[in-house]
Amino acid sequence: MSQLNRQKLLASAVSALVACSVGHSVAEESSKGGEIQEEIIVKGLKERFGSGIGRAEYVLGAEDIELRPGGAEITQALTKIPGVQVSTGDSRGGSFSLELYLRGLNDQQIGLSVDGIPAGDARFNGGSPPNRYVESSNVGQITVSQSSGEIGSPSRSALGGFIDFATEDPKEEFGVEVELGTGDDEYRRNFLRVDTGEIAPGLSGYFSFSDQSNDIYTGPNNRDRDREHLDLKLVKDFGESSVSYRYSYNKLDDNDFGIVSFGDFLNDPNSDTVNDVFTGDPSIDGGFTGFGGALGGVREDILTYFNIDLALSDGVKLSINPYYHELEGESFAYQDEANVTASGDPRDRDVSQITVDGDGNPVADLRITPRNRERYGVTAELLLDGLIENNTIRAGFWFETDEANEDRNFFQVTDARTGIAFAQSALNYIEYERNIETDTAFFYVQDSISLLDDALGIDIGLTYHDIEYNYGSTLEEDAGTFPFSETIEAKTDGVDLKLGGVYRFTDDLEVFAGYSENFGGIFEDAFLGSSSAIDPQTIQAEQSDNIDLGIRYVTDTVALSLQAYWIDFENRLTTVPTMIDPDNVDDVINGNSPTQVVNQGGVDSKGIELTASYILDNVDLYATYSHQNAEWSEDDPTQGIVRGVQVQDIPEDSFFAEIGWSPRENVRFALNGKYVGTRVGANLFVPGFCNPFFCFDESGNGVTALQNLGVQELDSYWVFNFLGSYELQDIGELKNVRFQLNIDNLFDEDYIASVTGATSSLPEFGVIGGLDAESALDRYFISAPRTVTFSISAEF
Repeated sequence: MSQLNRQKLLASAVSALVACSVGHSVAEESSKGGEIQEEIIVKGLKERFGSGIGRAEYVLGAEDIELRPGGAEITQALTKIPGVQVSTGDSRGGSFSLELYLRGLNDQQIGLSVDGIPAGDARFNGGSPPNRYVESSNVGQITVSQSSGEIGSPSRSALGGFIDFATEDPKEEFGVEVELGTGDDEYRRNFLRVDTGEIAPGLSGYFSFSDQSNDIYTGPNNRDRDREHLDLKLVKDFGESSVSYRYSYNKLDDNDFGIVSFGDFLNDPNSDTVNDVFTGDPSIDGGFTGFGGALGGVREDILTYFNIDLALSDGVKLSINPYYHELEGESFAYQDEANVTASGDPRDRDVSQITVDGDGNPVADLRITPRNRERYGVTAELLLDGLIENNTIRAGFWFETDEANEDRNFFQVTDARTGIAFAQSALNYIEYERNIETDTAFFYVQDSISLLDDALGIDIGLTYHDIEYNYGSTLEEDAGTFPFSETIEAKTDGVDLKLGGVYRFTDDLEVFAGYSENFGGIFEDAFLGSSSAIDPQTIQAEQSDNIDLGIRYVTDTVALSLQAYWIDFENRLTTVPTMIDPDNVDDVINGNSPTQVVNQGGVDSKGIELTASYILDNVDLYATYSHQNAEWSEDDPTQGIVRGVQVQDIPEDSFFAEIGWSPRENVRFALNGKYVGTRVGANLFVPGFCNPFFCFDESGNGVTALQNLGVQELDSYWVFNFLGSYELQDIGELKNVRFQLNIDNLFDEDYIASVTGATSSLPEFGVIGGLDAESALDRYFISAPRTVTFSISAEF
């Protein structure tokens, strides 16, 4: 893949605009996997609460997204949905620090899409969190299917739910929108959107560009986050048929945050232990607790696609959605030693580490891990509505080819005493060069039956996955150290069943139930990364069974929803270390220890979710309560897992409440608060290399390998956010001038925000010679402090 260039991308986007304006296509207003949906500014409560749907579903509208500061990570809007947990490094976003859970399952087990186009998983490195593809100011709605019951979801990971982010359509009139933002941590945001209006019969579009940056608050001198994003969307409407085309470009340069131990947090809850100064001593500057300026990554993403919706005849519709995604990026980390091969050839497998050169000067490597990806595919659906009385039939497919590669290179730093600069010619060692091609075929069919004068609706559906993996590592295979060339054909679990039903007692009161069998593929880290030689044929794909039950009472002003769920999640896949050096546990933290991918039992998750909303004149109230029992289903002390104990980072009880007040039409205030109950941070086990002669507990007693020391529990917390907005009357040519003030973490609470997914399955390794729960392995992200953001927007 060639190096991306911003000027070329801009030129290609403009060319696409011209091409579509003179070409003929068949298009639609906006699409979600090809289904027609209108742009909705304010969601009615019935749509918001999923009325009429035989599964748990919730819809957020633009007014929910606007509660967050302009340019904030789009997933932050999900925090008000029951069963969802979202945490980012600071109040506006994060990459490595993004953690997302839904009903006890993590971001690798949740399906994600943009306008119905599969987005992949949300891993921080080779994954694709949704903020890569969208500009928050251009998102019109977010649909969350909490139960995985949506049958047409194009994903290899929709085991515990599915989330679709739908972008706005172009506006009917020509206009320019400008948004400027500023705030704590040197936050700066510039956003420009130009809507063309109708430039030809039925054809309109918009173009937007944003540029934003902020310092990382724990290291403002040497760490920051810079993001540039370009969007182009065109819609051609032919009445009953339509076509939309979208092009998205994203560039992200992110130092992000370090992870801390429990003891680190107690010692200083406002520090992520990463150094903000360069010392010139590699033993201090190296690793995740070293120099912050050498910790992070850069990446560029292009996503482009069509949503084509054809009305073939009365009651017969066909949607076709081809897409293409390209990723180029790399992550980097400073190493406190240099790799030296016996022959001087970086591809040599005979390697050793040195800390000083021949003159006694310190030496170090900068570890660079390039990750590239090319995905292309198509989804399609045929809809037959009413051809058979009281039946609506959907049948569709998803085909995708996903080609990814990952290398790990160690470059010797030019002068470890003065900085982290290196030369491309100073390549010391190539640890691996790996690639994987994943070919996916997914088919589905569903019949929605309406009975009892439309009072009863029943959905009966079937899905089928067929996934083939072709992976290899020529470097390691040729060296004879890592036989890593294989094809796994037709990874499938057969046909999965999805059922749903809803019964309406009245227009406002209904009950629903759903059941879904779900299948997930093998994630790329089983083949890429530092995984040791394994036989992936022994790996079982993840699977889950979901059950939903619920009752909804929804009017135009009052909504109440009570739902219960059960999830049986099996064959959980995770990456674990295969070898731990008791003298250098930092290798685990820094990602330099050998690992392998294994099936590690599963999760039994069940809970209840209660949601209420009330609208009264100029006041609106919203609240939700979740009770989650997400427990490990099997023991695995080598990885800190105990059967029957709550999964790390999942609170049993959580609560969200929000009150909004609009004393005048152009003024709005909102205050929300979220309570997160106590959570399991880790199950503490004695490391496997210990014996009673050199490992001791806090009382000085000898301990044996894999002895259970107890649970490290994280305290509950409350966090509050404030919003104030004011809209002016039109000022000359300026229209809809809007000022917005956001104060996140209003009372400046200190708490542990999340357990990192990078090490959440690892046991806590205490200090040798005196195991101490407070000195355990780094695994936590700290909370963001009080953060103020101010923005102004206007149209003309």
